[in-house]
Amino acid sequence: LDGRAVYETHPGKALAYGPRMKKFTAWAETQNTPEQKARAEAAWKRNWPSLATDLTLGLVFFFVAREFGLVTAALGGAAAAVVLWVVQKIIKVDLLGGLAVFGIAMSLVSAGFALVVQDERIIQYRGTILGIVGAIPFLADGFLAKGQKLAVRLARYLQFPVDAGRLGIGMGMIGLVSAAMNAVAALLLSRDAWLVFTTFLDMPILMVLFLVTLLWVRKGQDARTY
Repeated sequence: LDGRAVYETHPGKALAYGPRMKKFTAWAETQNTPEQKARAEAAWKRNWPSLATDLTLGLVFFFVAREFGLVTAALGGAAAAVVLWVVQKIIKVDLLGGLAVFGIAMSLVSAGFALVVQDERIIQYRGTILGIVGAIPFLADGFLAKGQKLAVRLARYLQFPVDAGRLGIGMGMIGLVSAAMNAVAALLLSRDAWLVFTTFLDMPILMVLFLVTLLWVRKGQDARTY
């Protein structure tokens, strides 16, 4: 006050970041190089169409499922995936991401399950079945092929070095967690509440798990930029 110190929480000590924050700021500064900025801009330009497509398909699935039922939504989702795959071949723009073939295969499996079962209550467990089915290839890729078959396609969306083997294992584990969450939600919630959860509420949880996975995959001994 008026140039005089009134109170000090830590007398005689300098104000400074702690060791972890210092390490983070040092890393953040290395990301501000022109090369890193150019790489980030190129990655965004390459990836934003597929991100927009994912968001749009998720919203369309929610409203179609609510108005016309889960079977119609599943069949429509599979048809949309196939159509978008054809369109991206024509316009030469990546609309489905590096995992396009894998995503289409999962959509077709989902549609086939919905068509055969024809029971909306059982269809609610589709996410559990698909979560397990989708997790197995990632786990196998991570453990057996060091992520070079499937996880490497996801790694190209990341602008920093990652261990593709760990990424495959991490994505497989996230798939299993997603499957378990869907099973619990389908068991305890009504259809409408389950639909809201699986469309909007489980994603933040999975995003947190994905961020934790990224911290792990960056520390792998085979980490590199793809």
